[in-house]
Parts: sequence; C-alpha cells; structure tokens
Amino acid sequence: MSYRVYIGKTAGVSKEDLFALCQTFGSISDFMMKETYAFVEYSNEIDAKKAVIELDGRFINGHRIMAEPAKIKGVSENVDLAQHPRIYVGRLQKSVQREDLLNLFGRYGEITDIMRKEDYAFIEFGDSSFAAQAVKEMNGYNLNGTNIVVEGARPKDEAKEIKTTRLYIGKIGPQIKKQDLVITFGGYGELVDILMKDDYAFVEFTTTHAAAKALASMNGARLAGTKIVVEEARPKEGAAVQTQTSATTKRVPLNPLLQQQQLFSSTDASSSQAAKFNMRGRRLSPRRSISRSRSRSYEKKNNKKI
Repeated sequence: MSYRVYIGKTAGVSKEDLFALCQTFGSISDFMMKETYAFVEYSNEIDAKKAVIELDGRFINGHRIMAEPAKIKGVSENVDLAQHPRIYVGRLQKSVQREDLLNLFGRYGEITDIMRKEDYAFIEFGDSSFAAQAVKEMNGYNLNGTNIVVEGARPKDEAKEIKTTRLYIGKIGPQIKKQDLVITFGGYGELVDILMKDDYAFVEFTTTHAAAKALASMNGARLAGTKIVVEEARPKEGAAVQTQTSATTKRVPLNPLLQQQQLFSSTDASSSQAAKFNMRGRRLSPRRSISRSRSRSYEKKNNKKI
C-alpha cells in the first residue's frame, strides 16, 4: 500500500523548506518536488494522513499550499490482470528511458506496448501471467536510486467518437507553454493548429479519431502539476461543426517532426512577402503607380486647355 501525499501550489516554496516541514509529521521514505507540486511518501499510513490534515491550506513563506492523498492515474486496486495484462510503473526518474523499461520488464515475457510519461509508464504484456509476475517481483524495486511502484492498471480507455477535430484545453497554468501542448497532444495524432490564450488553449487535429483519443486520455490529467480540463470545442457562431478532415481540406497538417518549429517559427518572412501585395492580392509596382499618376495629371491639363 502506498502512503504517498500530493502537495500542490508550491510555486515560490523552496525544496528545503517543504521537506523540513513534511519531515515534522513522520519518517519520509521518498520525496520528489517539481516547480509547482511535490510528492512525499511516508513510512506508514498514520503519518501520511496526519501530513494531509496539517498541510492542506497551510501557508509557507506567504504561499498557501494544498495537500491530498496521491492518486495514481489509471490504477485500480481490484484489477483483473487475467483480462487486462497491463501494469503501472511509477516514480520513474527522467534518466529512465523506454529502452530501459523494455530490457527490465521484458525478462518476464512478451511486451506489446509501452507508454512512457513524465515520471511514470504503462506496460502491457502479451499474457496475464507475465504481468502478474512483474508486479510481484518489481514493486519496490530500486531503479536509479528510487524505489519504483509497480501495480496493476486499468485497460486503455476506449475513446468515444466525437464530431469535431478541435479541443478546448482549460485551466492551464502560466508555467505551461505552447511547446508543452505540442509534445503532449502531438502523441495522439497529427496537429493542424494550436491557439493559446491566457489560461486556456485550442488544439486542432487532422482527424476526429485523434481528437477523441486525446479527450479520453487527457481530461482531468495533470500537466506540469496542473489538473487540466479537455472538452470538445464549441463551433463559432454561424459556423458548422468541423468534422473529420477530408482530402479536399485546404489546411495542411503539421509534420510531426516539424510541429514545434512551425508553431513557434517567426512570421517575418511571411510579413515581408505580404507587404509587397495590396489588399486585393495584386503586386504593387512603384513604377506603374508613378506612371499612372503622371498620365492622369497630363489628361487633366489637356482637359483644362480644351
């Protein structure tokens, strides 16, 4: 059983101060802190519960933090590995690569899929006995100095079909950049466009299927320590709901290898090119405009003489 506590809204709080405070509630077996959140694991359940009660809503150096029992996304206590041979591997260091997990867990049997995230991963085996043995032997295993968590996981959520390729992403914190959205949502399919505002964004895919997968997986997930909201984007007034991109669509999907470059590239080249054209799309010619003005003035003089 895990005695792990999630602590949020830690921006402005130093790692040393937070660790010292958490240590007053009991013995800490593991501590991990990011920019805006942290995870603290205690040696027993009593200390973990006490920490949640004392830390939630508490002020540290003028910053009010929140605390709650850590939840493991996609993990169920009553998982039937016989039907779903999929396991959750948590508390992974950044140095742990996909190949490391393949070599480490591949010794238990055939692996059909590995999904690696920031500090955790999901591994799916070809047989339930492989998954059960991996959970039995690898839970608590020390990997690169950290005791990892290995538990049974729920099967992949089946994505419900939706009618739009555009998603609304809400409750994004100031620390989330456009590049984070490209990396996170680009894994579900080709991206057409990302429009980012103050605390929300719109992400558009090339197909409704890709958008549905992203919606099913990312709604309620944490991104850079913030729990985001993902919903179907509402069409603009007077516009029909955009369905799956057809072959006649004029918009070109972003190449997955160039998504970041294209979304963040400078518009200087396009601006200078557009400056050479007038509002009707015709190329401006300085000589032609001068000759026209001279011919018009000449005609006016002749008309006056007549």
